[in-house]
Amino acid sequence: MKLYEIPDMIQQFLDAYDAGDVPEEAFDDTLESLTGDFAQKLDDCACAYKGLLAEAKEIKAEADALAARYKAKKAQADRMVAYMDKQLKRAAGLGVKPAKLETARNVLSYRTSEAVDVPDVESVVLWIQAHDHEEINGVAVNQDDLLKYKEPELSKTALKTALKAGLIVPGATVKTSFNLQIK
Repeated sequence: MKLYEIPDMIQQFLDAYDAGDVPEEAFDDTLESLTGDFAQKLDDCACAYKGLLAEAKEIKAEADALAARYKAKKAQADRMVAYMDKQLKRAAGLGVKPAKLETARNVLSYRTSEAVDVPDVESVVLWIQAHDHEEINGVAVNQDDLLKYKEPELSKTALKTALKAGLIVPGATVKTSFNLQIK
């Protein structure tokens, strides 16, 4: 879909760029080499920009539609697996590993895995801190190995508000930029 009539010269440049014939570092120089009136060339570039933006929006809409279809199909597949899992476990009995089921088209089997279940994290953390640097049955208890600490994260919104209010924070400034708007 073309919103604007773009001169052949600019369209050929865009086609060459899409094909990879114009390297990224030569983008500006190649556009600069195109002949024509300064204002007309910028007007043509703005029209090309709007056309490219419209095309990008169409692609995003299609990608969003495909993502929604993926999500629906994945949920349906997950429900199918949950059903089969429930049926095999019901047939085997509570707490018993279901037997392997093999047909000409499929093999359904289970592998055993282990995971730590911690319903009360606070109690476990307190215990680890109280028993730091001990050895229990040949296993060292070291809180540096057992506990992870998150790194602090900046809230740039709150920091910007504080800086604009007059707070001086070494290494942080509010930077003003000028951003081109094309409508």
